[in-house]
Amino acid sequence: MEKKKSKKRYTYYLDIKVTLLVFFTNAIVSCIVGLVIWALTYTEIYAFLSFLIVSIILLSLSVLTTSIVLGFIVKNLLSGIKVLGEAMEKASQGDFSCKVNIQGPSELKYLGNTFNQMLDDLSSIEMLKNDFISNFSHEFKTPLSSIKGFVNLINKGNITKDEEKKYLTIISTEIERISSLANNTLLLSKLNTETKVSSLQTVKVDEAVREAIILLAKNLEDKNIVLITDLQSVNIKTNHDYLKQILINLISNAIKFTEKDGEIVINTYKEDDNAKIMIKDNGIGMSEETKKKIFDNYYQGDTSHSKEGYGLGLSIVKRIISLLEGNIEVDSTLNEGSTFIITLPSLDS
Repeated sequence: MEKKKSKKRYTYYLDIKVTLLVFFTNAIVSCIVGLVIWALTYTEIYAFLSFLIVSIILLSLSVLTTSIVLGFIVKNLLSGIKVLGEAMEKASQGDFSCKVNIQGPSELKYLGNTFNQMLDDLSSIEMLKNDFISNFSHEFKTPLSSIKGFVNLINKGNITKDEEKKYLTIISTEIERISSLANNTLLLSKLNTETKVSSLQTVKVDEAVREAIILLAKNLEDKNIVLITDLQSVNIKTNHDYLKQILINLISNAIKFTEKDGEIVINTYKEDDNAKIMIKDNGIGMSEETKKKIFDNYYQGDTSHSKEGYGLGLSIVKRIISLLEGNIEVDSTLNEGSTFIITLPSLDS
């Protein structure tokens, strides 16, 4: 999915098509009228007078034609500027739906298109801000209440040193969770406003998986999880950071929901001109209801919140895969494990 090269555009101080239209219209009309008048008035005796009359008429006709055409152009220009001015006034009041459709010289059309693009950008920024405020304010109440409760207990002073240390550890953990929530909310809001992925490059899927495994090696070791891999080399055109985000989220989820001494299988392979990534665990699995909602923002199948997380990871994964024109499938059975299969367009023939 490569970026299309934009056509080079030459800008003129006055639209060249309009300029040529005025010139040729004026020239053709003037010549025709001039020839007719010359033929009707020409005599050997009054040759100079005939020439003078024709010249005056041609000059007058030229001025009249030019005035009419330029008057029409100016009217169009002023009409377009008025429409743009009214739209700007609405935009200044926060209405970013006031797009314009200006007809006229290419410069005016270009100005209208640029204004519409500005509205899209401003609307995306506004959406990003509103989503962040709404979602973040809703989701951070629980950890904040927890922090407040433990701080009050510490301030009362009726606790032991061990209890104080325990409460401070919990407070530190909750602060980290709020920070993670903020970062993920911003990332998801940003992804929701994007329509295409930039900074594309050729990436080997198997190498990207190995990088993610190395980053999560300590998590695997802490739970003594057996990792089984079969990583075939497949190339895709993608944003490396986005692919890394997908892999980190899915593999860390597999680790999180797999019990100690469990097993995780990760395979990469090519199928029907697509790159496939399979991440399978033998963890706690999901119910049918959970499977239907796992990609919803802030949804958690674990309603007890005994597992760390705020249900944003899979929403981010789903959105990135959609932007990359791929697909993700889930197969899971409660208490038996889950399997995620990602499909992305391959570069290999």
